[in-house]
Amino acid sequence: MRRAALVVFVALTAAACGQGDQVGGVRATGSRSGPPEASASDGSFLQLGNDGLRRVILAGPGNGIGDLFPLDRHPRWGCPPPRTDWSWTHVERLGLSWVRISLDRMDWEQARDQSDYSRFHVNACQDEMVSFFARKGLTMVYTIVYWDEELNADRPPDLGDDRELQLYLDYARFLVDHFKDRIRSWEILNEAVWYVDLPDYLELIRRVVPVIRAEDPNARIIAGGASDLRYEINRDYLFGLLNSDVVSSLDGIVWHPMYGPSPESEDTRQYYEEYPALVREIQDVAEAHGFSGEYLAEEMGWRTSEEPSPYEPWGYTAIEKAKYTARAIVMHRGLGIWAGIGSSGIEPFVRVVRHLGIVLDGARPEVLDVRIETDAADVSSYGFVLPDGDRMLALWTNGVALEEDPGTPSTLTFSGSSATGAVGIDPLEGFQQELVAGRSGSDLVIRDLLVKDYPIFVRLEG
Repeated sequence: MRRAALVVFVALTAAACGQGDQVGGVRATGSRSGPPEASASDGSFLQLGNDGLRRVILAGPGNGIGDLFPLDRHPRWGCPPPRTDWSWTHVERLGLSWVRISLDRMDWEQARDQSDYSRFHVNACQDEMVSFFARKGLTMVYTIVYWDEELNADRPPDLGDDRELQLYLDYARFLVDHFKDRIRSWEILNEAVWYVDLPDYLELIRRVVPVIRAEDPNARIIAGGASDLRYEINRDYLFGLLNSDVVSSLDGIVWHPMYGPSPESEDTRQYYEEYPALVREIQDVAEAHGFSGEYLAEEMGWRTSEEPSPYEPWGYTAIEKAKYTARAIVMHRGLGIWAGIGSSGIEPFVRVVRHLGIVLDGARPEVLDVRIETDAADVSSYGFVLPDGDRMLALWTNGVALEEDPGTPSTLTFSGSSATGAVGIDPLEGFQQELVAGRSGSDLVIRDLLVKDYPIFVRLEG
């Protein structure tokens, strides 16, 4: 079969990923790779005919990947030392660099069902956990919700009512005043689409932005309000915000894009394939209306039989979950978006998230001129520049994820590259290997690279 030639010009947003004090902006430092003498233990490889030494990817700091942690730690349940608390051990295990937190339940139904309403009070356990995260250098995005015990016992808040709106403003003022020395990023509600009319949400943003900035002029304010973007109601809500006058007052726009979509299901295939174009439309519309901040994608997850949900009936194996998660993280980081995952502790999900955090440490989207010759269908690729100036390409086949994929031999030609060599990185298997590369005039050529159904990386050195 004749190989299809794909010419890739990765034209990406100029969002400043990995810059301190911005949304999710922990700047991590440290080694991204293992020592030369280390070797991976499995039989995987990245390039046909390459039997060179493979080095393991050591655990280390990561960047740009986050998760959600409600800080509903009550003294009556005991107050374990922060370093032994699940929320921290999970962060440490996955190598996360930012977390989304709240003292309250994120959803009104949870607050109602558990009689757990908002209080103008931060208990010692919660306060200690926030301080611990801050000392560890984690960026925290606080989601401000307010559930009143009297008003909201039987119904969600009515933020079109002046009294309830004022309660929210007072609660926001209390939280920002209390945490402003440790938390800089504030998200306005969680999935407001389900209980707040869009005009009321926009008015809430108009009213709460000056309240937050009065308490902390350096605060970064985030909004979005939508849930699963597969559904028109959520897309309409988000684009209603993007097309409004309030979007220019925000520092971050957030959405919840991926609750299990993949090419495997008729219900999700079209959305999955068209999603990158939807992201670019979101960015274009926001910036056309004066937005100049950052973008966050939260709660991305693919469920296995161990974590079922009636709202996500697509069941994935553990390896498929890891592959789809890896694709989503790399795609969003390649588009200049902070990647927020859904909590999970199963392997190999944990392993691939941890390794991606290391590989993408400090990486920023970059335009690369690379030609990919391959028999593989539907290859996705994103370019990055690393803090030391090295360039890096991530690529994968974007079809149905398989339990085992041997990869498709492909040739990469980096036009006009002055690189002296290249290293292949496999974040799923956890190793890196020097690749056999040659020159054709001013181009760097890598032959027989195995492109797989999950992201692998080619890092150009020198």
